Amino acid sequence: VMAAEIRRDAAEMGIEVAKAGMRPTVSLFGSISTNFSTASKDFANPGIIVDPTFGFGDPRPVQINGVEVALSQLEQTGGQVEFSTLGYFTQLNRNFGQSAGMSLSVPIYSQGRNKINVQRAKIQQANAVLDIEQADNQLRNDVQLALTNLRGAQETYRAAQASEEASKLAYDNAQRSFKAGAANSLQLVTASNRYEQAQTERTRSKYQLIFNRQVIRFYLGQGFSLN
Repeated sequence: VMAAEIRRDAAEMGIEVAKAGMRPTVSLFGSISTNFSTASKDFANPGIIVDPTFGFGDPRPVQINGVEVALSQLEQTGGQVEFSTLGYFTQLNRNFGQSAGMSLSVPIYSQGRNKINVQRAKIQQANAVLDIEQADNQLRNDVQLALTNLRGAQETYRAAQASEEASKLAYDNAQRSFKAGAANSLQLVTASNRYEQAQTERTRSKYQLIFNRQVIRFYLGQGFSLN
């Protein structure tokens, strides 16, 4: 019964969870990032390995204001420049970035899924309530059956006691008749067997009665013991 009640409470919470799908959702997000690359060069500080040399190329005729002249382009004819890799922490500092934002989601239709989920949760809650009623009815039936069994065991034990007493009297009479020659050995053995059967039935009904009493104690919350 307690388990059924807990399942009902969980089903009621399930309705609220399903209804949450029909409410607006606000989301906050943020991030920070940076990076390092061995391919990143420090172009602001070139390192010159070989000094460059410069010279003029072949002259080319051009006209300037109708006057033909020969011009040569200044060209680098030698030298080598190398750039070093930016330092690790320098790159982390230069590439550091951050962002933050907020989003709002308002469900309008959602293909009817949220409404269906709420209806399904209500059905589960109704089933959980029915489970409680079923558990109560089952418990009530079990207790009533236990009471009926206890009353039956009491009557059976009383009948077994009366049967044992009657069998004992019959056995005693058979013994006296046998000693007096009024009964044969078969009649004595038959009376003895009936008396033993009555004793066995009384013992069986006694422990059945004890068991049924313990079942009632169990339903009363007093534990269960055959001691």
